[in-house]
Amino acid sequence: MELIPRAPASAPRGGAVEAPRVVGPGRRERGYLARLENLEERLSGAAAEQRKVESELETSLRLERGCQRLIDRMEVSWTEDRKRLDLAHAQQKRLVLTLGALQRENELLRERLELAAAPLEQLTAVPAPESESHGDAAAGTPAGESPRGRRGRKAGKQSSRAARPGLLARLFRSSSPR
Repeated sequence: MELIPRAPASAPRGGAVEAPRVVGPGRRERGYLARLENLEERLSGAAAEQRKVESELETSLRLERGCQRLIDRMEVSWTEDRKRLDLAHAQQKRLVLTLGALQRENELLRERLELAAAPLEQLTAVPAPESESHGDAAAGTPAGESPRGRRGRKAGKQSSRAARPGLLARLFRSSSPR
Protein backbone atom coordinates (compact mmCIF):
# COMPACT_ATOMS: atom_id res chain seq x y z
CA MET A 1 0.00 0.00 0.00
CA GLU A 2 1.03 3.45 -0.52
CA LEU A 3 -0.25 6.84 0.40
CA ILE A 4 -1.11 9.11 -2.49
CA PRO A 5 -1.85 12.75 -1.79
CA ARG A 6 -5.00 14.01 -3.34
CA ALA A 7 -4.68 16.82 -5.76
CA PRO A 8 -6.74 19.89 -4.94
CA ALA A 9 -9.24 19.77 -7.74
CA SER A 10 -11.55 22.19 -6.17
CA ALA A 11 -11.50 24.50 -3.33
CA PRO A 12 -11.74 22.87 -0.09
CA ARG A 13 -14.99 22.87 1.59
CA GLY A 14 -14.87 24.13 4.90
CA GLY A 15 -11.33 25.15 4.37
CA ALA A 16 -9.72 21.90 5.46
CA VAL A 17 -7.47 19.89 3.26
CA GLU A 18 -8.45 16.30 3.00
CA ALA A 19 -6.15 13.60 4.23
CA PRO A 20 -4.24 11.61 1.67
CA ARG A 21 -6.10 8.73 0.19
CA VAL A 22 -4.93 5.12 0.75
CA VAL A 23 -4.52 3.28 -2.51
CA GLY A 24 -3.94 -0.53 -2.49
CA PRO A 25 -2.09 -2.54 -5.07
CA GLY A 26 -3.56 -2.71 -8.49
CA ARG A 27 -4.33 -5.67 -10.66
CA ARG A 28 -0.77 -5.93 -11.97
CA GLU A 29 0.76 -5.67 -8.54
CA ARG A 30 -1.59 -8.32 -7.17
CA GLY A 31 -0.65 -10.64 -10.04
CA TYR A 32 3.03 -9.97 -9.39
CA LEU A 33 2.60 -10.68 -5.67
CA ALA A 34 0.65 -13.86 -6.46
CA ARG A 35 3.45 -15.03 -8.77
CA LEU A 36 6.00 -14.32 -6.03
CA GLU A 37 4.00 -16.36 -3.52
CA ASN A 38 3.65 -19.15 -6.06
CA LEU A 39 7.41 -19.14 -6.70
CA GLU A 40 8.15 -19.17 -2.96
CA GLU A 41 5.84 -22.16 -2.51
CA ARG A 42 7.46 -23.94 -5.43
CA LEU A 43 10.89 -23.10 -3.99
CA SER A 44 9.99 -24.53 -0.60
CA GLY A 45 8.44 -27.58 -2.34
CA ALA A 46 11.58 -27.98 -4.48
CA ALA A 47 13.77 -27.73 -1.35
CA ALA A 48 11.65 -30.42 0.33
CA GLU A 49 11.88 -32.57 -2.83
CA GLN A 50 15.65 -32.02 -2.94
CA ARG A 51 15.99 -33.13 0.71
CA LYS A 52 13.88 -36.20 -0.09
CA VAL A 53 15.98 -37.06 -3.15
CA GLU A 54 19.22 -36.53 -1.21
CA SER A 55 17.91 -38.80 1.55
CA GLU A 56 17.01 -41.48 -1.01
CA LEU A 57 20.42 -41.11 -2.64
CA GLU A 58 22.17 -41.51 0.72
CA THR A 59 20.04 -44.56 1.47
CA SER A 60 20.86 -46.14 -1.90
CA LEU A 61 24.59 -45.45 -1.38
CA ARG A 62 24.50 -47.11 2.03
CA LEU A 63 22.60 -50.04 0.59
CA GLU A 64 25.13 -50.36 -2.23
CA ARG A 65 28.07 -50.31 0.21
CA GLY A 66 26.34 -52.90 2.37
CA CYS A 67 25.71 -55.13 -0.62
CA GLN A 68 29.33 -54.82 -1.71
CA ARG A 69 30.53 -55.78 1.78
CA LEU A 70 28.16 -58.74 1.77
CA ILE A 71 29.45 -59.82 -1.63
CA ASP A 72 33.04 -59.51 -0.40
CA ARG A 73 32.27 -61.63 2.68
CA MET A 74 30.52 -64.21 0.51
CA GLU A 75 33.50 -64.36 -1.87
CA VAL A 76 35.89 -64.89 1.06
CA SER A 77 33.60 -67.59 2.44
CA TRP A 78 33.36 -69.22 -0.98
CA THR A 79 37.14 -69.16 -1.35
CA GLU A 80 37.60 -70.74 2.08
CA ASP A 81 34.99 -73.39 1.28
CA ARG A 82 36.73 -74.12 -2.02
CA LYS A 83 40.09 -74.52 -0.24
CA ARG A 84 38.51 -76.89 2.29
CA LEU A 85 36.92 -78.88 -0.51
CA ASP A 86 40.24 -79.13 -2.38
CA LEU A 87 41.94 -80.25 0.83
CA ALA A 88 39.24 -82.89 1.39
CA HIS A 89 39.70 -84.14 -2.20
CA ALA A 90 43.46 -84.38 -1.70
CA GLN A 91 42.93 -86.29 1.56
CA GLN A 92 40.49 -88.64 -0.18
CA LYS A 93 43.03 -89.34 -2.92
CA ARG A 94 45.72 -90.10 -0.32
CA LEU A 95 43.27 -92.33 1.53
CA VAL A 96 42.44 -94.24 -1.66
CA LEU A 97 46.14 -94.77 -2.35
CA THR A 98 46.73 -95.90 1.23
CA LEU A 99 43.77 -98.28 1.07
CA GLY A 100 45.09 -99.70 -2.19
CA ALA A 101 48.47 -100.26 -0.58
CA LEU A 102 46.82 -101.91 2.42
CA GLN A 103 44.81 -104.15 0.13
CA ARG A 104 47.96 -105.19 -1.68
CA GLU A 105 49.69 -105.80 1.65
CA ASN A 106 46.74 -107.96 2.73
CA GLU A 107 46.99 -109.97 -0.49
CA LEU A 108 50.68 -110.57 0.12
CA LEU A 109 50.04 -111.58 3.71
CA ARG A 110 47.25 -113.92 2.61
CA GLU A 111 49.64 -115.53 0.10
CA ARG A 112 52.26 -115.98 2.83
CA LEU A 113 49.66 -117.55 5.08
CA GLU A 114 48.59 -119.95 2.33
CA LEU A 115 52.20 -120.91 1.72
CA ALA A 116 52.81 -121.45 5.42
CA ALA A 117 49.66 -123.57 5.75
CA ALA A 118 50.47 -125.72 2.69
CA PRO A 119 51.56 -129.24 3.50
CA LEU A 120 55.28 -129.68 3.79
CA GLU A 121 55.37 -132.31 1.04
CA GLN A 122 53.96 -129.88 -1.54
CA LEU A 123 56.70 -127.39 -0.77
CA THR A 124 59.50 -129.95 -0.85
CA ALA A 125 58.18 -132.20 -3.64
CA VAL A 126 60.55 -132.42 -6.54
CA PRO A 127 59.11 -133.50 -9.87
CA ALA A 128 60.36 -136.75 -11.39
CA PRO A 129 62.99 -136.19 -14.03
CA GLU A 130 61.54 -136.39 -17.49
CA SER A 131 62.73 -135.66 -20.88
CA GLU A 132 62.23 -132.01 -21.54
CA SER A 133 61.40 -132.38 -25.19
CA HIS A 134 58.50 -134.83 -24.88
CA GLY A 135 56.77 -133.89 -21.65
CA ASP A 136 54.49 -136.23 -19.82
CA ALA A 137 51.84 -137.22 -22.29
CA ALA A 138 50.00 -139.28 -19.70
CA ALA A 139 49.83 -136.41 -17.27
CA GLY A 140 48.88 -133.96 -19.99
CA THR A 141 51.70 -131.48 -19.37
CA PRO A 142 53.37 -129.75 -22.29
CA ALA A 143 57.01 -130.25 -23.05
CA GLY A 144 59.44 -128.22 -20.95
CA GLU A 145 56.94 -127.78 -18.14
CA SER A 146 57.02 -129.40 -14.74
CA PRO A 147 54.21 -131.76 -13.75
CA ARG A 148 53.02 -129.10 -11.33
CA GLY A 149 52.17 -127.07 -14.41
CA ARG A 150 51.14 -123.48 -14.32
CA ARG A 151 50.02 -123.71 -10.73
CA GLY A 152 53.57 -124.58 -9.75
CA ARG A 153 54.92 -121.56 -11.58
CA LYS A 154 52.30 -119.34 -9.97
CA ALA A 155 53.23 -120.61 -6.55
CA GLY A 156 56.83 -119.77 -7.35
CA LYS A 157 55.84 -116.22 -8.23
CA GLN A 158 53.82 -115.95 -5.06
CA SER A 159 56.70 -117.04 -2.93
CA SER A 160 58.96 -114.45 -4.57
CA ARG A 161 56.33 -111.79 -4.00
CA ALA A 162 55.84 -112.90 -0.43
CA ALA A 163 59.56 -112.57 0.16
CA ARG A 164 59.41 -108.85 -0.71
CA PRO A 165 58.37 -106.59 2.14
CA GLY A 166 55.07 -104.78 1.63
CA LEU A 167 54.40 -101.05 1.89
CA LEU A 168 53.34 -101.16 5.52
CA ALA A 169 56.30 -103.30 6.49
CA ARG A 170 58.63 -100.80 4.86
CA LEU A 171 56.84 -97.91 6.53
CA PHE A 172 56.97 -99.50 9.96
CA ARG A 173 60.56 -100.61 9.49
CA SER A 174 61.66 -97.08 8.52
CA SER A 175 59.76 -95.47 11.41
CA SER A 176 60.90 -97.89 14.12
CA PRO A 177 63.97 -96.89 16.22
CA ARG A 178 67.12 -98.89 15.51
